[in-house]
Amino acid sequence: MSSHDCCTVRRSSQTNGEFLKKRLYTMMNTVRGSNQYWYRRSEVKCMIAEFGSPTFFLTFSCAEYSFEDITEYLHKVNTVLPS
Repeated sequence: MSSHDCCTVRRSSQTNGEFLKKRLYTMMNTVRGSNQYWYRRSEVKCMIAEFGSPTFFLTFSCAEYSFEDITEYLHKVNTVLPS
């Protein structure tokens, strides 16, 4: 948060408590363990309650080492890869 934002929050909190409340709620969304953090994640719980537990996941891979041109490129850009 920039100093400009801090000053805005400070000034607004003196005249408008509701603004401060909303602003703090927004800032706390990313603080793990806060009520706001878990409220945002409750959407997943609601989806599980509505649709059931997820039982099928897909992952896709291009099998990059099966394609010679991709392998050559990876060796060029990543020196950690074995030859």
